[in-house]
Amino acid sequence: MKKYSFIPLLLCASTLALAGCNLGGSSSKKSKKKSSSTETSQVSGSSQAGGSSATSSSQQGGGSSATSTSQGGGGNTSTSGGGETTYTVDQVVSMINSAFSSVIGGSDLLTYNSTYKYYTGGIDFSEDGEDYSNTQAAESVLKPVVDILVSYIPTAFGSYTYHYWTSAEDYWEDESGDTVSQAAYESVPGGACSVEVISYCYNGSLNGVVSVFPAS
Repeated sequence: MKKYSFIPLLLCASTLALAGCNLGGSSSKKSKKKSSSTETSQVSGSSQAGGSSATSSSQQGGGSSATSTSQGGGGNTSTSGGGETTYTVDQVVSMINSAFSSVIGGSDLLTYNSTYKYYTGGIDFSEDGEDYSNTQAAESVLKPVVDILVSYIPTAFGSYTYHYWTSAEDYWEDESGDTVSQAAYESVPGGACSVEVISYCYNGSLNGVVSVFPAS
């Protein structure tokens, strides 16, 4: 599997030093959306890399506004009468793919899953010599991966909630007890979709996954 250079802009609270990453891989579980619990912490959008630059003044909970300074191939945004910049699903997918393009060799991170009808893409963050066989990994192992991926998500998508899913909380709803770190953008401005970033260990790999879920 091809290695990709991955240089994060923001590595706050991260001690993970990556020389490269794998795109995709057979070790990934099926990504599944699950709403964050009320105990999650809300965090403002962070800086983005890979070409396009976006800023946001949006806040969750009504009356939000967002301004995109550039889009990295996302096409034109639309602006409502109230001055709010909104995004279609295609625009969101394009902006994320553009942001990650420079670190995965020009390929698209997100592809459409026709079975489950959402867009998703994963990167293997495993380091040579490290053991990721424990699927109930500690938050200190998983959160740095989420922090890296979030640093590439356009800030125009607004704030997100972060949560570490313990074994008892059962993120996958399969009674596996596998732990997951999650950053959830519950609603991108305009309400067309939500974005989720997760990390977890599976089949000996440390996986990071970004997904876009169209609104039902």
